[in-house]
Formats: sequence, C-alpha cells, structure tokens
Amino acid sequence: MFGHLDSRRLPGLRRLETHFKSGVGLFVTLLTAMMFEFLENSKAIISLFRKNSGTSGVYRGDSTINVVGDLISCALGYNVARYLAVQGYPWLPVLIYIILEFSLATTIRDNLFLIITQLLRPINW
Repeated sequence: MFGHLDSRRLPGLRRLETHFKSGVGLFVTLLTAMMFEFLENSKAIISLFRKNSGTSGVYRGDSTINVVGDLISCALGYNVARYLAVQGYPWLPVLIYIILEFSLATTIRDNLFLIITQLLRPINW
C-alpha cells in the first residue's frame, strides 16, 4: 500500500502497513459507512430530504435491505480499490468513481454529489 515510501524513514509506516493488511482499513471504512447510514436516516436528514429533494412526504428513510446492500457495496468497493492500488493503479478507483457518478447523474439524475447539493442548497429543476 505504501510501497513507494521508504519505511526506514517513517518509523510508524511498517506498523501501519501491517494493520491495513490485517483488515483495519476495511473495518474503518465499514464503520464510517455505518455512521453515514445512521446520519442519512436520521430524522433531521429525512426532513431535509422531504423538504428539498422532492421526496415523498411519507418517506421514512432507507429500508434495512437497502442499508445492508449499501454496506456490502462499500466493502466490495473498498476491496476492489485496494486491489487496484496494490497492483499499481491507484488512480483507477478514482476514475471509476467519476465515471459512475457521471453515469448516474445523466441516466437517473441521482448520485452523491446531487444529493448533497440538494440538501445544502436546493436547486429547482
């Protein structure tokens, strides 16, 4: 993961590499994703969704299966990104993300950027 850096010059780097190899990176990623899901499904955010994004007034948040699917997707994405980075293509996950965000915006008008924009500064379409 940090192969381009010399671990002799940065004493904690070898220990950090070992932790990430043992799954700490995936754990931290999933923990962050779970916190995001809790925030996304909080009453305050759901209220903002209802007010700013045209969501139905009966929207109560994501279903359990949706949250589980999001976490599985997160784990899969982390592992693919880590694999590509280890193989020498650390830029490829970023390119894939940009392509997916653009594709979602143009086909179904729904992606992370648009959701955050609508929540923080609503745009009338």
